[in-house]
Amino acid sequence: MRRMPPVLGGLVVAAVLAGCGGSNTGTVVGGIVYRGRSYSPGYQPGLVQVVQRGHVVAHAQMQRGERFHFRLAPGSYMLLTSRACRQMVRVQAGRISRADVTCVFHGSGMVGDARVFGTGRSCGGPANICGGIAGTVFARDARSRVVATRRLVKSRYSFLLAPGRYTLVLRFEKGGSLTKTIVVRAHQSTKSDFSIGFP
Repeated sequence: MRRMPPVLGGLVVAAVLAGCGGSNTGTVVGGIVYRGRSYSPGYQPGLVQVVQRGHVVAHAQMQRGERFHFRLAPGSYMLLTSRACRQMVRVQAGRISRADVTCVFHGSGMVGDARVFGTGRSCGGPANICGGIAGTVFARDARSRVVATRRLVKSRYSFLLAPGRYTLVLRFEKGGSLTKTIVVRAHQSTKSDFSIGFP
């Protein structure tokens, strides 16, 4: 069950509960941290998503100085930020795991400073009319790890990645998927659209 995250005095709380008892869940606490350039100390703003087996199971929008507080079923998860910074964490029932997501800067840019964007559309018919697709786009790195994810909003997606080769997967809400391979270059934007045809 997914819940919208309330804010409690600088602590953003989100939960994905397994069963009814609190003993069936573990807790992950942390924040977004910048390293490598001169930033004000403390936690930074941004979106944090919790991903397990390619699915976003919880998320929280952080403001400056806020920590996230996820209550999750036991298992392994990846924490992803809107700048493609990531941190793996293992959750154990009844325990608190502390896991800051650190974004590392190198030179004039950050690890995830290349923008990938595009659309997802379904086109066809006698007039070749196009419409939107409901689904989520995932980026997998060379080790098949999910390093970014975005739900299509008005048929569009966008996220930041580190330079490299990635596999993009558009997973439809009603089942099925499309896959593309892209190469991302530092400080550049890469457009990659998904399209599915119908008679």
